[in-house]
Amino acid sequence: FYHKVLLMEMSRFKSGVVEADEILDIDEERLEVTSPGSLVISVDLEPAEEQDKLATDHDELTVSEERRMQKMELIEKYYDAVAKRNKLQSQNFTVQNKLFDYFRRKKSDEVVDPDKNVSEYEQRYLKLMAQMEDLRKLDSIKRDNYHVVIQETKERCMEKKSRADSERKHFIELKQNVALRAINSQTGQPLPATDIEQYVESELRKEQEVVQMRLENIRLKNSMKKNEQQIKLKEQVSEGLHLIDFEQLKIENQTYNEKIEERNEELLKFRKKITSTVQILTHLKEKLQFVQAENLVKSNDLKVIDATLAQSRDILSRTKQARDSLKIDNNKLRQKCGFLGNESLLRDFEEQKDENIELQSKLDQLKRKHSELTLHCNHVRQKVEQARHSLA
Repeated sequence: FYHKVLLMEMSRFKSGVVEADEILDIDEERLEVTSPGSLVISVDLEPAEEQDKLATDHDELTVSEERRMQKMELIEKYYDAVAKRNKLQSQNFTVQNKLFDYFRRKKSDEVVDPDKNVSEYEQRYLKLMAQMEDLRKLDSIKRDNYHVVIQETKERCMEKKSRADSERKHFIELKQNVALRAINSQTGQPLPATDIEQYVESELRKEQEVVQMRLENIRLKNSMKKNEQQIKLKEQVSEGLHLIDFEQLKIENQTYNEKIEERNEELLKFRKKITSTVQILTHLKEKLQFVQAENLVKSNDLKVIDATLAQSRDILSRTKQARDSLKIDNNKLRQKCGFLGNESLLRDFEEQKDENIELQSKLDQLKRKHSELTLHCNHVRQKVEQARHSLA
């Protein structure tokens, strides 16, 4: 029972710490040092008026310088407080872990007796609550003492700051008086007020840059301290780490090493595969380049063949047109001439002609023979008639 009560009180205390952390979580970007007002000195004023104006401007500069120094001190205190808070948080975390381990071991060792009286637990609870109240009172007393010490240090710091500001003011006045009385070695004339104003403004700008660099240095130092504390906390080994936990971690480490070896073997296999695939890819790239070059040659040849084919197609179309025209002329001529186009008729005509010639020759022979026979008959008739006449 009292274990649960203690855990509840610890959770309440932890929630209080978290609220304090949220209160202390200030936006660092808002803590910027504002630049003091620019110093403007009129050239047309009289020397006395110029000195009065410079004195008022120096007063304003001293006030702004005081504010700037106050802001710087507050920023430094803020960073110190943040570092302390982080340190306390880390300590609180380690203490809570130790308490958790302690109560866990104690809970496992203890055996709860159901016959114990509840009043004993209540007395323990009240005693622990009284101790908690005493600790809170002690904490409040320490806080008050710390506030008193902080107030005293602030007062001492303000005294030193006022003394430093007065000395700085006298030093600036001395520099301005010396600058007003100074004479230029080249022209032999006193320095103009505009040049003095420019010198003062450049000095203020440089001081502003120095302030910003100091703030950046403080911020980096605090971040470095915070990182160092985190590294130290990570390097520390908790006290509750026993031999059994160590052996268990050792076994887990061995299993992880075996897994790492397996992964390394798989990685080697993958690397071999990668090398083989890279070689194949290089071979394919070379082959692709060769095929591309051959393809270019073939494409050029194809272009030449296409050109010749187009030319031959033009010639073929022209020859076809000439053939068609010749066919038309041939048909017309065939229609005009009868037998020229028909071989069988020509052969028949030739045969008939040859037969006619033969028959004509035979007819001529027969005619000659007939004439001879007629002559012979006439001669015979004459002889017969002569014979008749002679007989008569």
